[in-house]
Amino acid sequence: EQVVLTLNKRGITNIPKDVNVSLLLDYSYSMSSHYSNGAVSRVLQRLLSISNVIDDDGNLELVIFENGANHVGTLNVSQFDTTDRIVDQIRSKYSMGGTNFAPAVDKILSVLSAGSSIGKAFGGFFGKKPAVEGKQLLVMISDGDNGDHKEFAQAVKTIESMPNVYLQCVAIGYDSRSL
Repeated sequence: EQVVLTLNKRGITNIPKDVNVSLLLDYSYSMSSHYSNGAVSRVLQRLLSISNVIDDDGNLELVIFENGANHVGTLNVSQFDTTDRIVDQIRSKYSMGGTNFAPAVDKILSVLSAGSSIGKAFGGFFGKKPAVEGKQLLVMISDGDNGDHKEFAQAVKTIESMPNVYLQCVAIGYDSRSL
């Protein structure tokens, strides 16, 4: 309700539900305080709310990244009140590492292309460029500098070549100079 109210205050009243929202969430050592102080849980709640308003199915794909990336799963607004538990599950299952952005982009594009009818029908036929259907909003949240500038620049070029995929980088915390 708060998302809709905020959009209405800004004059946005006709909100099409035609964008698939995915979250790429930094799981590096420098993010540990954000996981323990509830900040990440609040981020999940906000993104679930936004996804519920603009996403055609209300689902939110979640990928965490450090040196590599892991697809945690698909979340939806029914899990709004369980985000603390989701964060605890992430913390107990995965190990923190450094900060590389490109693996997160690669992982989410792989997840999204596997779910598309084109991806299912042809698998790897299209080579390196994944086939992703529908409008996609990828929200990347990190607190700092990445260690893979060249690789991330190439991943951004891949996204730029896809007319239906949008990447939004959001910086949180004190050392968020690279986003």
